[in-house]
Amino acid sequence: MSEPDVSLEAIERVLASEAHYDDLNSREQAIVRAEWAERTEQRRRSLSLTVTFAAEGRPYVELDDDGKTVRRQQQRSPRNFSAN
Repeated sequence: MSEPDVSLEAIERVLASEAHYDDLNSREQAIVRAEWAERTEQRRRSLSLTVTFAAEGRPYVELDDDGKTVRRQQQRSPRNFSAN
């Protein structure tokens, strides 16, 4: 049984949202899934929701080390207004 060819151009087009994932063969789809997984992981690592929520004064919940739900209330940072 022969391996299907891999088209880097087709993969790049799918990753750029210029082509459909379903049009790729199984090997190309596997490459795209791996790239999506890596991009998702990079994006997840770059998130700093605590900072975002604090800036917005938004409460949130998270699990503590014992698996208990803890509600966090972030206080919005005061803005500096200089008098002219």
